[in-house]
Amino acid sequence: MSEPVEIRHAATVVVVRGTGRDAEVLLLRRGDTAGFMAGMFVYPGGRLDPADLDAAAGDLDTAARWTALRECFEESGLLLATDHAGQPATPAHAAALRSSEAPFAEALQALALRPGLDDLRPFARWVTPAVERRRFDTRFYLATHPHGQEAAPDGFEMVEHRWRRPVDALQEYAASDMLLSPPTFYFLADLAEQLEAGMQLHDWADAQLLHPVLPRLELAGSPRLLLPGDADYPSQQPVSGPTRMLLVDGRWQRHTVRHAD
Repeated sequence: MSEPVEIRHAATVVVVRGTGRDAEVLLLRRGDTAGFMAGMFVYPGGRLDPADLDAAAGDLDTAARWTALRECFEESGLLLATDHAGQPATPAHAAALRSSEAPFAEALQALALRPGLDDLRPFARWVTPAVERRRFDTRFYLATHPHGQEAAPDGFEMVEHRWRRPVDALQEYAASDMLLSPPTFYFLADLAEQLEAGMQLHDWADAQLLHPVLPRLELAGSPRLLLPGDADYPSQQPVSGPTRMLLVDGRWQRHTVRHAD
């Protein structure tokens, strides 16, 4: 029997630029040789480092926010922080942080910047399916694009970036113009629906349940990803949105199949 795969804590952040139906989200493309989700467009994010936990004085939820801020900066160049006057960090701050060799939290302190921990709106927590060889317990956050800053992928882990309205990103995905990981696709669809309905994304995020969601990936026959609350995946804490994703012609589609009352 193989050893169980370690589940590591991680965080990711959906950065939103603009408002209303014209709001765009930042998508980054992983390199084609990446060991995980190669070539796919994802949101900035990554696994929790010990330094994140140290910065959070051992509190896991706060550490995940540090991870989201740090990974967002490392992968996209966007610095979610404010100065002593409460103004957003500037491109000059970001450039200075890039050149620093100090850990992220220490470098922020040296620049008299305050991390935007409270500006992150949590909206989901997903755990990688058990069949995967790399597994993460990932917290998802929503954040507003820092005014005056431009996204610039690191060129190593992330090799391209696109600002897209969620509805446009989904159309590109359907047309095979981009690859999306299942969680990226699922939440893009959520965001597209909310924006088209005139919903404020921050209000939507604040209304979401934050219990861990463990999708069940089934590869036999037609691949499908089942979520708690699906008719084939009973759960006491069902997801509020679609309960399954089906892989059709190489593209995920969302469906809802719940238990009959």
